[in-house]
Amino acid sequence: MGMRYTTPPTEETTAFAQDMLELRLALIEAMRARLTTLSSGGAFSTRALRHTLAELDADQLSIELRLRGDD
Repeated sequence: MGMRYTTPPTEETTAFAQDMLELRLALIEAMRARLTTLSSGGAFSTRALRHTLAELDADQLSIELRLRGDD
């Protein structure tokens, strides 16, 4: 594991990391859409849904900042 942090990233590992971040963004969008659907059903509290959406928003912003930093 130590080698992972001491060796500089290659073009291949950088591209893979970017692909994983972009996949995570797609998953966040899918989760957000599902939460929107669930919010109209009344099975979950508004507080719980808002909290989960806030966590998704924070995760998305963090990922977007990391992607911008790689440019």
